[in-house]
Formats: sequence, C-alpha cells, structure tokens
Amino acid sequence: IVEMMLLVILGATTGLVLARAAMPWLGVLVPPVMSVELAQDHLAIDWRVLSFTIATTLLATLVVAVWPALRASRHDLQSRLRLAGRGVGRSGQRVASALVVIEVAVVATLLSVSAGILVSYVRVHGVSIGYDADDVYAFAVAPPNLQYQDPSARRDYLNRISTALATDPSIQEFGYATGIPRLIGYQDAVRSASMTSNVRPVDVHIDFVSDGYLGALDVGLLTGRLLTAGDRAGAPGAVVITDDLARTLWPGQNAIGQELRVEQLPPDAGELRVVGVIRRVRRAAAPESSVYLSLAQNESVFMARHFEVIVESTVDPMQLATTIQRAVRSVDPGVPIVRSGAMVDVVSPEYALER
Repeated sequence: IVEMMLLVILGATTGLVLARAAMPWLGVLVPPVMSVELAQDHLAIDWRVLSFTIATTLLATLVVAVWPALRASRHDLQSRLRLAGRGVGRSGQRVASALVVIEVAVVATLLSVSAGILVSYVRVHGVSIGYDADDVYAFAVAPPNLQYQDPSARRDYLNRISTALATDPSIQEFGYATGIPRLIGYQDAVRSASMTSNVRPVDVHIDFVSDGYLGALDVGLLTGRLLTAGDRAGAPGAVVITDDLARTLWPGQNAIGQELRVEQLPPDAGELRVVGVIRRVRRAAAPESSVYLSLAQNESVFMARHFEVIVESTVDPMQLATTIQRAVRSVDPGVPIVRSGAMVDVVSPEYALER
C-alpha cells in the first residue's frame, strides 16, 4: 500500500508540474478569435477539478491496494507460498486475465478520447469566420445628436475622421459601418424581384457600410466587386451579399446584376442590384446570411447612435491606439471613443461560442 501511495503521489506531483509548465504553450495554441475567453493570462488549473481528481485517485489506489491485502490475510501464509511454488491456479489466471482486459480497455478508451479531443481542436482551429480579423483595429464613436442633428453633419464627421486616418502611412485601409460582424445586428428579410408575394422572404443580417469597410476586413470576394466610393447617393443602388444567400435566392444562376428587395429598407434606398458576392461571414446567432448596403446611398441611416470604425494596418493593431485617439480628437475633442481594441478581441466572445 505504501509503495502504491508513493507512486501515486510522485505521478500526481509530476503531472501538476508539467501542467503548470504547459500553461504558456497552451496560450500560444489558442486560436486568435478565442483569445478573449481563453487568453494566456486566463488559462489556469482549476483547483476544484484537481482536488476531485486527487481524491478519486487516492480512493481508487486504496481500493486496489487493500483488496489484494485483505484476500491474502484470509489464508495461511505458508500455504499460499507452497501453492505459489506449484503455479497459479485457474481462478488466479482468470483474475489476471480479467485485469489485463480491463487495463487494455481503459487504455483504448483513453486513446480514443485523446484522439477525439485532438480532432476537435483541429476542426475548431480550422473554422473560417469569413474574414481576416488579424491586423485590424476597431473602435466606436457616438457623435451626440444635439451637436450633429442631421445625417449630413454626421456623415461629414465620419469622413473627416477618415481623412485624418489616411495621413498615417501604416494604415492600409479603413471604413466605418453601423455594426461589425458580431452576435447582435440589424435583421431584416429580403427577396429576389422574381419571388411572388406569397413566398416567405429570407431572413438576413443587414450592415450599412462605407467604401473600404469590406476591404479592410479582407472578406473573400468570390465574384463581382466590393462597395466603392462610386456607390454614392444618386448612383445605382449597390449591394454585396454572401454566397449562401446567392444560392438561396438564385440557385444555379449568376447573382451579379440581380435585383434584391429589402423588406424594411429606408425609402431613399431605391432599386438595389447585386454587385458582389463574398464568402459567408459566420455569426454567432441566426440568421447567418448577410447583406451589405452602402451607407452613402442610405443617408437616413447616418442617424444611428454610434458607428464602428475598423482600420487595417501593417503594424500591430494595439500600436494604433494613440494614432486613432489623436485623429478622433483632431476632428472633435468633444466626441469620445466609446470602445476600442484589436478586432480579434472585439469579436472573440461571440465566435468562441460559434466555434
């Protein structure tokens, strides 16, 4: 019993030391979009689980060690030794064989579980969210309604921020929108022009974005083009949709140039034509199909409470904090940044659940 307890204590101590040493490496292996929930400084050993494991192991060790000792104590030691010299009886052989079978079954189970965990990790790490959140900084501004009372004033405010950001050579692309790919968004229903009124429209997420927004996110453009500065008021209505929506509305057809109708779109939108199809952008809540409309062609949307600005840069996103704060203050010192951070940190909680 003492020998087995010493072996258990030695094994548990070694495992604990290795677990502690492995914490930094586990933090490196965590996918970027899960960094908020599983950041390196959040990785720790759960002492409740550890205590339960130690207690269970000690109990199992005592049972395994005490049971043979109790069996041996029921027989005369000299008789047992004499029998041992003649070989193990059939009963002993059956017990030994059963123990071997149990050991093999336990090992096989552990290997199967380990393989399943490894496969799950590889699959989770390989899930595409539809855009590249690396090297992207996101922040939100909320121009007050008392100071910016009409859509044109709010549009000019955002354009001045864009002009200030354009002076930084490390910034590759930027754009702003009424939201970013997250759990909560503006939802609506759409239909193709050929769908009759008795056919149920398709539920989608709607994002009103500026030119440069989709490019800064490096969305996967499959066909057509992204929204540009030419998609402004007075120009033909342009819309970019995800490939799953294109397959739903126009199965087996080319979606480019097709007319799309949005159920609750503001009256100034006019006719909309699909100009681009991108890979599906994963969202942590249904529906997952997405439609991207030009903010410049929907001026009434500029009265939204806040706007999300994203910036793609050649440097670490967190190095942009000072540059962005300076740019926002240069436009209007009275409008604060209400939220900011690396894009992977902003969207991580929702995509951690999705993955």
